[in-house]
Amino acid sequence: MQEGLTPSKYKARSVYNAQGIRFDSQAECDYDACLRQLVAKGEVVSYTRQPSFVLQEGFRDANDVAILPIAYRADFDVYYADGHREIVDVKGIMTDVFRLKRKLFLYRYPFLVLRCVKRIGRRSGHLPSDWRDVAFDGKKKKARKKQKASS
Repeated sequence: MQEGLTPSKYKARSVYNAQGIRFDSQAECDYDACLRQLVAKGEVVSYTRQPSFVLQEGFRDANDVAILPIAYRADFDVYYADGHREIVDVKGIMTDVFRLKRKLFLYRYPFLVLRCVKRIGRRSGHLPSDWRDVAFDGKKKKARKKQKASS
């Protein structure tokens, strides 16, 4: 394994893009390339990588033990030309920890849009059409399968 590239338990490896920016996964790197194209087209005004949101403040328990705050670090904070803002998380696998943090995020920041995306199949990921929203309840996935079967 190359030095500096660490695999996670989900087999995602850190990668560097042509500009030398480190990403936690190849999918994240590809989504960044997609955002760069949208900036060039003027559809996206700007975006930041890995914004952090506090989901619950830290506190001290009854025994005066410090409990650390719960934070969520998204992949991208995207500002669109039409004025809306999206917090984007690139997902390969939907974990229980993320499902819980998603609920806390939606409760704490109801005015923000949290969008989770996944690359479609083996597409490059450099185009907006290469990504789809992740289904949380399984209904969208079942509907897609049903639609595909009827085609």
